[in-house]
Amino acid sequence: MRYDAVASPYSLSIYFNPANHDDRATFVPGRYLKTEIEHNGETLIVGTSINQSFKSSATEQLMSFSGYTRSGVIEDCTMEPNMNTQFDKMSIADIVRTVLKPFNLQLEVSNVAGDANSTYPTAPIVEPDQTIKEFISLLTKGSNLVLSHNAQGDLLITRANTAQEPIYFFNGSTPVTSMELTFNGQPLHNYIWAVGQSNQDTTNASQGNGALVNPYVLSSAYYVKTVPFDAGYRPAVYLQKTGDANTTPLTSRQCLSTELRNIRLTIEIEGWELNGKIVRPNSIVTVQNPSLFLYQTSRWFVEQVDLKGDNVAETATLHCVLPECFTQGDVVNVFTGNNLTVPFGEGGAHAVITPYV
Repeated sequence: MRYDAVASPYSLSIYFNPANHDDRATFVPGRYLKTEIEHNGETLIVGTSINQSFKSSATEQLMSFSGYTRSGVIEDCTMEPNMNTQFDKMSIADIVRTVLKPFNLQLEVSNVAGDANSTYPTAPIVEPDQTIKEFISLLTKGSNLVLSHNAQGDLLITRANTAQEPIYFFNGSTPVTSMELTFNGQPLHNYIWAVGQSNQDTTNASQGNGALVNPYVLSSAYYVKTVPFDAGYRPAVYLQKTGDANTTPLTSRQCLSTELRNIRLTIEIEGWELNGKIVRPNSIVTVQNPSLFLYQTSRWFVEQVDLKGDNVAETATLHCVLPECFTQGDVVNVFTGNNLTVPFGEGGAHAVITPYV
């Protein structure tokens, strides 16, 4: 199950009896059957099965079928050529409901009624080969809205609740089976600008919109240089494709959020529940684990949860990102702290590190 996605995938494996009428009716390829997945009476997914894989050998084999939540169809399909795409003076929510109607999908708006129901500034243009997901994504991107879905498979426009109470504190003990933190530094930049398509001059962009500083790229502002050049100098300019000059600062911050997704935390636990509830995306967990360079307690946003199980055991894998990936506020480096007085250790050089708050 994934939070910032229009659909979540699923896959199941069972024994297929070719002589059984119900099995033949259920698993016939190309039928796109509605599928409901429950666990202890709780609905996890209402989706559509789109793939089947059959096997035959001397020993009985499992067949598998997979699909996505009902809303996944908009990832694959476009609007019909004869569809009315005159969306002048309509709100984002009304436009989305219009394009979802042929698929019998509903739209749920949560926590962002004002933004979703406001009139879209300019009539959006629909490209003939544009998927419905691509079209809707362009509508919501400039408003800092998140496209997601609910358990019933309907589309959801929302905004992440990063201020919520944590559902669990992980410190490396049970029920954790493994934890991994990855920092992919190549896509990260210490200075970030956004410029409009009509003005790609970075000097003018700086005058109207100062560069955002990414605190996860430790340039000379954060440590004592031990090399003749600043290895942390990594500037980047992004082209603003939607909105106008008023939304340029928001675009810059969204670019920073995108870069921060290269810092990821994966937690695998025994079972599917924490504190008696199935783990779902759009949750907050707190973590302290020096083996992951997380010396102090830090907050992480659960973006995706993979639930796996068979007749022997059940496991859940939590894919987490920094909460600042979904906010517009300041970014605080979770790795720094006043307990790290010699973070680089080259020649005993000391640095003043901003404590984690």
